[in-house]
Amino acid sequence: AAAGEAGASAAPGLGALSLPRIPGPSDQPLEWLDSAPDIQGSHFDEVARFRNTFVQVPGCEQSTAERIREIVDATAHKLIRHHRLEQPSQQRQLEYQVSRNTYAALHSWIWRHLQHILATPEERLEKGIRSFASAEELVEAIPGCQGRGLGLVDIKRCSDQLDEVDHKISPHEKIACIDEAYSALQRCVADGARQAGSGAVEITGDDVMSLFILAVYRSSLRQRLAHVAHVEMYLQGAAGLSGNVQVARFEEAGYAVSALQAALKFFLDECTEERRHGSARGGGRASAGGGTGRGGSGLIASYLEKPGPGDADGDADRAGMQLSSLVRQARAQGSPGSWR
Repeated sequence: AAAGEAGASAAPGLGALSLPRIPGPSDQPLEWLDSAPDIQGSHFDEVARFRNTFVQVPGCEQSTAERIREIVDATAHKLIRHHRLEQPSQQRQLEYQVSRNTYAALHSWIWRHLQHILATPEERLEKGIRSFASAEELVEAIPGCQGRGLGLVDIKRCSDQLDEVDHKISPHEKIACIDEAYSALQRCVADGARQAGSGAVEITGDDVMSLFILAVYRSSLRQRLAHVAHVEMYLQGAAGLSGNVQVARFEEAGYAVSALQAALKFFLDECTEERRHGSARGGGRASAGGGTGRGGSGLIASYLEKPGPGDADGDADRAGMQLSSLVRQARAQGSPGSWR
C-alpha cells in the first residue's frame, strides 16, 4: 500500500523526512505553504522532532493524533496570519492541506505501527472472509439478506473504490475513497432498479450493511483493519479539539465509514463463531445495541486486550462491541427514505 510515497520531494529543514505532494481540489493552499518557506521549514522540523522522539503506545493512538493535530493547528494559524486569510473557506482549505500533507509525511511511521499491532486481528479477519467459498454462500449467511435480491446488485464500482484505499497514504484520502465507495453503492442500486424497469427502490440501513459486506468480500483491499484504524486515528485527533473544522468536513462521510466498519465486524464475528461452533454459521450480523459512540482509542485497544481464561475469543467480542456502536450510529443517521 501507499505507492504515493514514491517520488516525494524533500521539504526545507525536513532532512530525511520527505513531504509527498498531494494535489487537492485546489493547489492554492499548497502555494500558501510553499510561499512561506520559514513557516514551512519550521513546521516540518517540528514534525521530524515529533517522529523521532514520540513513542507510539498500542491502544493510545488518539494521543498521537491529538499531538499531530496540535502541530497542524499551530502552523495553520501562522499561515493564516502570514497571508492575512480572512475567508473561512480559505482557512479551512489551508488547514486541510497542512493536515493532509503532515499525515502523508508521517505515513511510513504511523503505518508500520498500525500494521504491527493489528497483525493478529488482521489474520483473523482474513480467515473470516476466506471462510466463504462464494458470494452466494455469503448472501445466505447474512441475516435478512435472503429474498431481497441484493446478490444481483452490481457492486463492482463500490469494490473498486475500496481497492483504491490501498493506494492512498493520508487518512483524508482514504475517507474520500470510502465515501465514494458508498456513493457508488447508491448508484449501483439505482442502475439496477432502472435496468429491472422498477420504480422507486427503498434501501434500508440493513440493506446497505449487507451490500457493504458483499463489497468487502469482492474487493482486493488488504490490511483492512490498519486502514480503518488509520482513519479512526485521524478522526479521533480532529474530534479531540472541540469545534475543529475537520470534524464537520467528514461528518457527512460518517455513515460510509461506519458501514465499512460494520462489514468488517461481520467477518470477525463469523471467524469467532466458526471457532466456537465448528462449521456452523453464527449469523454474525452487527447488532444495533451497546457501545460508546465513535470508538475512540478503545476501538484499537479492543483488538489488543488479551482474552481471559475460558474466553479465547474475548478480544474479538470486545472489538465487536466497539464496532456495534458504529452500526447504531449509522442506522440513526440514515432513515429508510434517504436511500430511495
